[in-house]
Amino acid sequence: MPWESTYNERFAWGDSVRPFQVIVVSHIHWDREWYRPFQVFRARLVELLDSLLKILEEQKEFRHFHLDGQTVILEDYLEVRPEREPLVRRLVEEGRLSVGPWYVLPDEFLISGETLIRNLLLGRRLAAQFGSPCQVGYLPDMFGHIAQMPQILRRFGIKSAVLWRGLDYERSRHNEFRWAAPDGSWVLALHLPPRGYGGLALLSRDPEDGLERVRKHLEFTAPRSATGVVLLLSGDDHMPPDPGLPDVLDRLPAAFPSLEFRLGSLEEFFERVWARVDPDLLAEVRGELNSPKDTRVLQSVYSTRMPLKQLNFQCEALLERWAEPTCVYTEWLGLRPQLGLLRSAWKWLLRNHPHDSICGCSVDEVERDMRARFAWAQEIGEELLQRNLQAISRRIDTAGLLSEGEWGLVAFNPSSQEGPQLVEGECLLPGALAEKELSAISPEGEEVPVEVLPAERKALKGPELLEESIPPESEWTKLQFVAPGLPPHGYALFRLRRGKARPPGELGARERWIENRHLRVTARTDGTLDVEDKETGEVYSGLHRFEDLGDRGDEYTFDPVPGDSPVYPSRAEIEVSLHPVRASLTIRTELMVPEGLVPSRAARAEKRVRIPIETTVTLYPGIKLIHFSTRLENTARDHRLRVLFPVGVLSLIHISEPTRLGMISYAVFCL
Repeated sequence: MPWESTYNERFAWGDSVRPFQVIVVSHIHWDREWYRPFQVFRARLVELLDSLLKILEEQKEFRHFHLDGQTVILEDYLEVRPEREPLVRRLVEEGRLSVGPWYVLPDEFLISGETLIRNLLLGRRLAAQFGSPCQVGYLPDMFGHIAQMPQILRRFGIKSAVLWRGLDYERSRHNEFRWAAPDGSWVLALHLPPRGYGGLALLSRDPEDGLERVRKHLEFTAPRSATGVVLLLSGDDHMPPDPGLPDVLDRLPAAFPSLEFRLGSLEEFFERVWARVDPDLLAEVRGELNSPKDTRVLQSVYSTRMPLKQLNFQCEALLERWAEPTCVYTEWLGLRPQLGLLRSAWKWLLRNHPHDSICGCSVDEVERDMRARFAWAQEIGEELLQRNLQAISRRIDTAGLLSEGEWGLVAFNPSSQEGPQLVEGECLLPGALAEKELSAISPEGEEVPVEVLPAERKALKGPELLEESIPPESEWTKLQFVAPGLPPHGYALFRLRRGKARPPGELGARERWIENRHLRVTARTDGTLDVEDKETGEVYSGLHRFEDLGDRGDEYTFDPVPGDSPVYPSRAEIEVSLHPVRASLTIRTELMVPEGLVPSRAARAEKRVRIPIETTVTLYPGIKLIHFSTRLENTARDHRLRVLFPVGVLSLIHISEPTRLGMISYAVFCL
């Protein structure tokens, strides 16, 4: 075969030729939920792992099986088959079953960097309970890769990785390449062939067909090998292990006489690659890997089932910024936070991060289950937060600080942000105070207005009424004010009292515009915005423009309708309001769009329906940030609705989450 002679020329040393080695790794790719909900897939998982363990027990020549790099599989299995734990532990300790390093195989773009790190921490911790975690960064099916993934892997001591999607083959040049992060750290990575991790399952069922599939795989991977060591992954989505795989490997040398085949592990494969490679001679790849040229990266999933993305953001911010840090603070104070509950909340959140889950490309039953997990993570996190903040507040000595008719209000800052900050939160106030005009006095003696907003919590009842720290006839009240400054990762005690404070002079509102000291936002008659940066004089025009297009694609991919033209709002109603601590523009507009597609899905329907849209744009004093809140009623099908902000700036770098709610602080009533 041509590629064999090419190899013999490339890998000759002196008078000998290094043998061409093929490491065959038996594996499964397990989507925990996807086209069936979790519990249905788990029933199949139990059956599959029962058969796998039987094979590994009875066939010593079946040297190794790769359990998809995620330890949640073991949790799901052993919850149903706890009696199999000793056998699983023995097989892991013997090196015949690889587990980890991940807890779940996550999407990399739709979750925070912190949750990626927690995923690896938990995965490696669970794997270590059975034996040594796999030391290969296994990324077989993620829909693209973030630029800092090599850095994350290296910080965990992982120096090798396997990936597939998002990288053009001409860019990596060989199967092996240096995958480098922005900080310069790198891992030795293997780029899987166009079929990825699949295509070579159950080779023994049809020997001739299996031989042909191996031949096609080698025709692509062997010429691209920089080391003479080739990986062959034998498995696929939800496919059972192949008990006849060792016999297949015994027959392959007759078909490929210049190759050595060995059933092994990913770690064994990389040991042999590291022994032969000079990393300096490999291509170096940097930056995000999201090219659709050679592999589908399915980037339309970023907006599929958007409520799931919003719930995920809320839960991440709650656990990362609030619940966990306050657990640390209460422990510093000598208290005993409920860390077991915190770990449980993290698990419920991480179980929503597999790529088929958080991407929203699964069946409706999966969304139902995900909403429950998000709710459990949020309920645990909020209860821990409330307990922790109350515990901290009770330790604050307010003796001599409060005058007659004043109440103490503690505002917490979970970020490193300094300067003016929006303080917003719900607290318990005496009923007589909850509906009055209020002001707050900062520790420096500055008086600021406080706005009372409708509370989301219900009235107190049950055991909560027995709490000695709760004032009589208390009500949940939502307060909002702008603090002149809060200590980073700290708190400040404000004196809350009746009375109207002088509103900040920098806030302004006229017929179609609002402003603070930093920005002026003007609404046009079509609902778009012009934003003036008062510090630089720059004006950004045509922002906040809604655009609707037909979409005949699926939950993975946007597919525009041929000949379709975008639909934009033509007019808008503008309402301006000035409140004690904010200036707001309310923009009400509508889109008249086709109700869906014609039966052939080749064009949009003629009948049009109305989509009402309402956006509230808010500025706060001293804060250089524009807040948007949009509500709409979706009355159409098969379309893509976007809001555009054409700032006219060409940049190679963007930051999409600089503070993760760092500007928002939390207020809790303090006696």
